[in-house]
Amino acid sequence: VNPATEPFARIFSGKKASLITDQNISCSLPTSFRAALCVPLVTDNRTIGLLIAQDKISGEEFLSPEIKLLDALSGEIAGAIKKAQLYDRINRLFISTVEALASAIDAKDPYTYGHSRRVAQIATTICKEIGMSRDEIHMTKLAALLHDIGKIGTPEYILQKPGRLNPAEVKKIQEHPSQGAQILSPFDELKDFVCWIKHHHERYDGEGYPDKILAEDIPLPSRIIAIADSFDAMTSDRPYRKAMNPGLALDIMNDHAGSQYDPGLFEAFKATFILKKDVS
Repeated sequence: VNPATEPFARIFSGKKASLITDQNISCSLPTSFRAALCVPLVTDNRTIGLLIAQDKISGEEFLSPEIKLLDALSGEIAGAIKKAQLYDRINRLFISTVEALASAIDAKDPYTYGHSRRVAQIATTICKEIGMSRDEIHMTKLAALLHDIGKIGTPEYILQKPGRLNPAEVKKIQEHPSQGAQILSPFDELKDFVCWIKHHHERYDGEGYPDKILAEDIPLPSRIIAIADSFDAMTSDRPYRKAMNPGLALDIMNDHAGSQYDPGLFEAFKATFILKKDVS
């Protein structure tokens, strides 16, 4: 054990509050002090850290009531840290579940494998470009991963059809946003995603589906996903055509900014696309 940290190690392993003075330290530490009150943070009989209070402003020694107070606070702090760690594990499990669902969706069609992840990546760049908060970006990314979950109910012969879809097949595939919302609606944790996924095929001019809502009435994450979805679809191989050149796809989408796509968001997407192209 490092001589400088030995007293702290002893308190850490002993799970008992103790007072350390500079006389207990045999060599220098990154910070200096005359006296430090060290209280182990213990949860489930396991020490997860130390609460350290050093050098009272008054210069007085630590008193017994102060030691008892910090000892009591340590339990609350240890419990809060444990809850935070548990939340982090649950959140990581949730994200892994969402990614697994996205993979299951994409696996229905070998031509679109990886589509959901690419859409999520593009959506994330747009979110960052327009200055969305970290939490908003996170939620939009998860919604993008699940945007096509309704295609679980779409027959594979339609998804993989090499030719033009007939009117009945078009109607069937246009059901997937509503089906996706219906699949997710029972889950409280995903309630924010339901309308975002339902409306990711609405058009800015109100001619989209399923509800023909327009412009700002379309949820912002849905408008972002619509741009990311279109770009990836156009630049990926499909059963009925080869992938487009990204520049050509961008030009075609530019012609539909203000009708199919939110023009402001499309400008933000173009900015990220041009920046990425310049860097590469």
